[in-house]
Amino acid sequence: MDSFWLCFVGEKNDYYTLFIVLLFFEFSITIHNTNLA
Repeated sequence: MDSFWLCFVGEKNDYYTLFIVLLFFEFSITIHNTNLA
């Protein structure tokens, strides 16, 4: 699975990959905070 992910990331632009990671990270925090509420 890791190899597939690394290959997928390798096909994309670094900024695009970073953007997706930031969105996922922010989304995870939002869900976590909502569960705490």
